[in-house]
Amino acid sequence: MWSRSLRNKKKEEGFTGAQQVYDCALDLLSYRDYSHKDMVERLQRKGATKEQALEAVAKLEDYGLLNEERYANRVYEAWLAKRYYGRQHLQLELTKRGIRPDVVAEIMERFTPDIEEGQAENAAQLFVQRNQRKLTAETDNKKIYAAAGRDRLLKARAKVGTLAAGEVGITKAFDLPARYIIHSSGPAWVDGRHQEPELLRRCYDKALVMAYAHRCKSIAFPLMATGSYGFPKELGIQIAIDAFTSFLQEHEMDITLVVFDDHSYHVSGKWYDDVKSLIDDEYVAEKNLSEYRTLSSYDECQDTARFDEEYLCGQHRPQFMEYGTLAQSGKSSGIHENNSNGSLDDMLKGIYTDSFEKHLQQLINKKRLKNSEVYTAANISKQYFSKLLKGRIKPSKEKVLSLAVGLRLNLDETVDFLGLAGYALSPISQTDKIVEYHIVHKEYSVIKINIVLFDYGLASLSE
Repeated sequence: MWSRSLRNKKKEEGFTGAQQVYDCALDLLSYRDYSHKDMVERLQRKGATKEQALEAVAKLEDYGLLNEERYANRVYEAWLAKRYYGRQHLQLELTKRGIRPDVVAEIMERFTPDIEEGQAENAAQLFVQRNQRKLTAETDNKKIYAAAGRDRLLKARAKVGTLAAGEVGITKAFDLPARYIIHSSGPAWVDGRHQEPELLRRCYDKALVMAYAHRCKSIAFPLMATGSYGFPKELGIQIAIDAFTSFLQEHEMDITLVVFDDHSYHVSGKWYDDVKSLIDDEYVAEKNLSEYRTLSSYDECQDTARFDEEYLCGQHRPQFMEYGTLAQSGKSSGIHENNSNGSLDDMLKGIYTDSFEKHLQQLINKKRLKNSEVYTAANISKQYFSKLLKGRIKPSKEKVLSLAVGLRLNLDETVDFLGLAGYALSPISQTDKIVEYHIVHKEYSVIKINIVLFDYGLASLSE
């Protein structure tokens, strides 16, 4: 057997004769079997010329020492003993080892549907055994498997094979009201220095691309890796938002972020605590009394408790509230306090006469934004945005707030923008205060705002 120094020397200087190349080939065969192509390449890496390697391999075949069919059978048997990966994986395994196409075809014929079915059954059982704790725990996996049909989904999932962190696979959805289930392998959180954020982003990116490739018009995601895998929720949400935003700038798809548990924690994490100080109930109640104690409509309200509850949830908006707020904040929007000394013509001259859609387009141009950047950040569909620019639709207050976020307006610009559409920020609406907080802090993502609204039990801007 050759020493390491002799092998390295031969690699550097080349072989001096055919016998040395043949001896090297015999040495290699003492470790494992080789195919014809694999042996030629290995000898060349050792320093032999192609002609020398081919001559040595031919000699080995003449003596029956290099048998491609026997080598292929050993590869096949070893592959069958492993976890089931599928028919295509077997063919790839044989081909990459340099086995001749005719030998590969013969092996593939031996891999009958019955053998494949048996391998899939064994793999499914192994998958259940290894994941029994996860599938019996109260996890997203259990609920999805139960709803889709546990046995059928397990069998289909086994055929996908092992997924490395950051990889995805796809199966039918079976009993779920969907076409497909995309399976992903999220990274377990260690310390943030082991590519955890990059791997999680890869999960979202690859799942979105796979859904688009299968012509899906919508997709629902759980908040991946933030449960038993220990990924920080704030970082996990931000990665999801970034992935969704990037994808939607080039593609059209409805994306939903789903929370499966009993909401025992705040999904938005620290964001919730930061926003809470701005919109707590005591602040809202105090603001309510200070703003509207002089309005007769408020004093005459028979059901004060109901009034407070409804407005704290941002569900209603009385006309006197809108007008009062606009009268105090209206500037460039052309809304002014009543001036008894001026004529009606003078008052009308101050009104901004451009249409909402025209002003929207002017703001897009002024901010030097692309239409796709605006409707993506606003979480508005391309079709709806197109109708809006053409003046075919009147936006709701929620849509106007979403557009203000997509346009990256500051608070003063947002007030004016709302005024042009006939709306105003309410001092006693939690929804308005949450949007205001994000605008002030330049957090221009409606998806992120919707997550905080969800934590407060409020309707999202996108509904």
